Amino acid sequence: MPVFQRNISPPILTGLVCTNLEQLLSYLHKHGYPVSYCFADLSKGAWQANQVACEWASQLQLELSPINRSTTGGAMAASGKMLSFSQLVSTGIDAEAQGQPAFQKSLCLARQLLAQVEMPPQTFVAILGCDNWLLADENGIFLNLFCQLIATTSHKLIVVAVTETSYTNLRINWAHCTNEHTPIANVPSLPLPVSLVPGIGNPAIAINPSGCYQLQGNCWLIPFGYKQPTPNPKLDFDKLTQPAYPDWIRAYGQYWGNTYFADVDFLTSFAWQQFAKGSLSICLRYLEKAFRICRQPAKQAAIATQVQGIRIACWLFADVAGQPDPAPGIPEALQQFLLLAKAWGATMVNQLDTAKRCFEQLKPIDEHLPEYAYLLNIKALYELKNGNADQSLRLEQQIARVQQQYLASDYQLAFVNAINTARLYRRNNEFSLAQQHYQRAFDTSNGLRTEGDIVYINLQKAALLTEMGQSETAYIHWLKAALCWLIMPEPETITKRTAAIIKEPANNQLPLTLTAYLLKAIQAHPRYQQARGVYSEPTPTFVGSQYLTASDLGLINQGIGVFFSSTPQTNPILDPLFDSLRTVVYKALRHYLGPSEMFHPATVIVGLYADTDIACNLPEMLTVALVERPVCFQVANQTVTLSELDYTNLITSATLQLHRGIKTVDIQPAGEAIVSFKRYRSPFQLNALQTERLQRIQNEPTAKHELQNDPVLQTLIHQKILEIEISTESCKKAGINLDLNAILSNPSLLAM
Repeated sequence: MPVFQRNISPPILTGLVCTNLEQLLSYLHKHGYPVSYCFADLSKGAWQANQVACEWASQLQLELSPINRSTTGGAMAASGKMLSFSQLVSTGIDAEAQGQPAFQKSLCLARQLLAQVEMPPQTFVAILGCDNWLLADENGIFLNLFCQLIATTSHKLIVVAVTETSYTNLRINWAHCTNEHTPIANVPSLPLPVSLVPGIGNPAIAINPSGCYQLQGNCWLIPFGYKQPTPNPKLDFDKLTQPAYPDWIRAYGQYWGNTYFADVDFLTSFAWQQFAKGSLSICLRYLEKAFRICRQPAKQAAIATQVQGIRIACWLFADVAGQPDPAPGIPEALQQFLLLAKAWGATMVNQLDTAKRCFEQLKPIDEHLPEYAYLLNIKALYELKNGNADQSLRLEQQIARVQQQYLASDYQLAFVNAINTARLYRRNNEFSLAQQHYQRAFDTSNGLRTEGDIVYINLQKAALLTEMGQSETAYIHWLKAALCWLIMPEPETITKRTAAIIKEPANNQLPLTLTAYLLKAIQAHPRYQQARGVYSEPTPTFVGSQYLTASDLGLINQGIGVFFSSTPQTNPILDPLFDSLRTVVYKALRHYLGPSEMFHPATVIVGLYADTDIACNLPEMLTVALVERPVCFQVANQTVTLSELDYTNLITSATLQLHRGIKTVDIQPAGEAIVSFKRYRSPFQLNALQTERLQRIQNEPTAKHELQNDPVLQTLIHQKILEIEISTESCKKAGINLDLNAILSNPSLLAM
């Protein structure tokens, strides 16, 4: 897929206020827009996930494949299975740590669409309604990203509305059709149910599109100037509930129609389908409808747990806290769930009296159950907000004992408990204890980290080390955070936890705020003052290791490792502040890594070692280099040249082992296996042949040498079920011509 450059600042979209389709078409023609039109119709709101992207793709007859980063709990929720409270919380912990899934999917869809669309240039039109709450968050995100990406193409984007409207997270510069062509008089309204379709029509909708505007791909648009200005009666929407229509049309009809024609199970199932496709807001909308019309108390309470779960996932804690207490007589498990959820929401929004009342209504929970530990977690936050930091710490220590005794495999609980404990020790200036607990938290995602995780971890370490007076070591972590930040393709996905480190709100300005924060931290450090004026050549681009080639130079010194490349690469983020950070980081690297006569790279390649951190020592850099096999490395003041035979010997002497992010491998009766991971990843199923290879690697160390070139093993390595571990001992066995003793005498070259 080509690299599309974009400016990270929130864009200003071109908007047009007009009352009908004729005005719009006349305006587009008059102002020179491309005459090949592609429409998305949200005039009645968004009623299926990623509706703008899907409607454009349907007209262009493109196949889009949104990314799926679902966790175990997320996969269960998407299937409509009820989550326990502990599963809800653990899923939320992982989802928050991974960043904004709606942003990631929207950017993926926008890139795919632009990569596949062919000439001639298109005018992409999004018709928006006047109800901001019906837009659905992912559509606003998608439009912003699409506007950024098409800036360097010949395509155009315009948003249209019948009145000038403010939309959450959209900045629009509105123009008005004051002198454009007006519609022909006495045009009849379109018949039902055509006029009710909430979007672009296509052949899958068994409705005669007579009188509609024909689009590409055999699709059609209801001319928005002909739509009835007043809401339709419920009986009209009942016509859309027939089984012949697609699910999204039926669900829309049931949402607005009479309760008699609404099916609670269908609406709930459809809601979770939208969740699986990336729309939490549409999922919540349909779940709330199902809750309102359900007349069976126990079933309604079960739906209420799902509603509260999605509200928590959307950080709508005020809504969570504002729900009535659970009704008496419902099953105890549901009642406990709803009380725990309400206590959590109330604590988060400082409604501490409400939280206390919920705690008092809860029945005792067995301490063997994860719900008990998560209850203590909420109570610890409650005590902290009440000013009882010592009691909060005692509760966190109790959680640690329970977790280690009964819930050792609950890595999400271990993470949040360790983070909270570290913060409390840090408040008391007990930095050594804080450092231990931060590391315990970071270890839960070892081997599974995203770029955002690595930025967060290095920022946290740098901030803590600065408070501890260890400025020199902190500087390395500032640089590592900046290096990873500069290669992130989606800096907007940075998390709320990261925002908390720099004490800034998690809004759409956060990427620029964090960039400025890193700039200030690095430039203010005494070590950077030594690097000023080191070089004058143009600043290179910073990219990830997917661009590594055999001709690139590996450089390692003082706990920092990168590759220098003479091959230019495209910088995906266009922003002056990011450019300034690249310049500052490159100056620091040149000062750290070697003499000034070193060649001037076009690109700096940053390798992530086994999804743990930036590669910063020789074994880690060699692990990153195994696929492309760069020939030359400079380690401190030593240079080593590697041949193909050296790499072959290195692999032979390395360790082939189970991936460090794996929690369990469960062998099935048929010889297959289910691999579960500590964090983030959903369970992965291995076939019998893959399982046999995995067991041989676990049980027969000598088999590692025999099976190095086995394609089944290569697949398991690619899927991150197995991993190759290169150690200092591996380098020695491979006979690499390097003074390892000199390197070993400097610990910063081998480990941070």
